[in-house]
Amino acid sequence: MAKWQWTPQTRFEISPPPVPEPATVWLLGAGITALGLAARRRRLSPARRRAA
Repeated sequence: MAKWQWTPQTRFEISPPPVPEPATVWLLGAGITALGLAARRRRLSPARRRAA
């Protein structure tokens, strides 16, 4: 079992979480859109797919 010691040199730093870069957000959006389109395409029947 670990023992924690509080000393005058003990510091706690809370830093904000990193903000994702815009390119990361765009890639996430593109991936989600691609998954949605693929799911929609699979749902369409072959007859509807030929007509569209």
